[in-house]
Amino acid sequence: RLSIIIPHYNSPNLLENLIKSIPDNPEIQVIIGYDHSDAESNNLLKVIKKKYKSRNILFLENDPNKKSAGACCNKGLEYAKGKWVLFADADDYFLKDFWGIIEEYLNSHAEVVFFKPTSVELDSGKPSDRHIFLVDLLNDYLNNPGLETENRLRYFFVNPYSKLIKLEFIKKNNILFDEVIAANDVMFSTKVGFFMENFIVSEKEIYCITKSKGSLTTSLDEDKFDARVNTYIKQ
Repeated sequence: RLSIIIPHYNSPNLLENLIKSIPDNPEIQVIIGYDHSDAESNNLLKVIKKKYKSRNILFLENDPNKKSAGACCNKGLEYAKGKWVLFADADDYFLKDFWGIIEEYLNSHAEVVFFKPTSVELDSGKPSDRHIFLVDLLNDYLNNPGLETENRLRYFFVNPYSKLIKLEFIKKNNILFDEVIAANDVMFSTKVGFFMENFIVSEKEIYCITKSKGSLTTSLDEDKFDARVNTYIKQ
């Protein structure tokens, strides 16, 4: 009923925390698309594969000529079997009882269901601010539904996580991730917002975003900066 797609690169310990937050349920397919990590991470990934071999987890390595989280997600979509899809970053995790929360929407006629995320500082475990903008978008729409708040939700919620999306809807509209070094999910989410006709906004939380030093979202690397600028111009 559900495929969870996770791009992974050099964070096997955090990846295992994410796996632990997903119930061992035959109705949930977990797809881990891993990039060309370093040797130590690949060795730890082999340990994780062996440890969770009894679960419905599919490990897919990127093609040798491809290297990005977007490529990992696109490969995951090729193998997804669930009626619905969730995306998760390897250093994030799902909140307790998230499966019970989304189950009530699995027979919905909606194409997309938005949920509220929360966030924490990875180093200290203290609350972070990474989720606030997204939650504000959802609250603005819930409190004042209209063209302006709906369009902000459609085009400013540029993260793929904390959204339950029908796989048939993704395939029908040929929505894929950009295979670039940063901001690979912006156009994916923009196209989801553009094409969706039926959507639901939930008050409930299912997902925790983590914030750490050196992540793609905090890096000031010039190539990543350029990739983000070019993506937002495209958007």
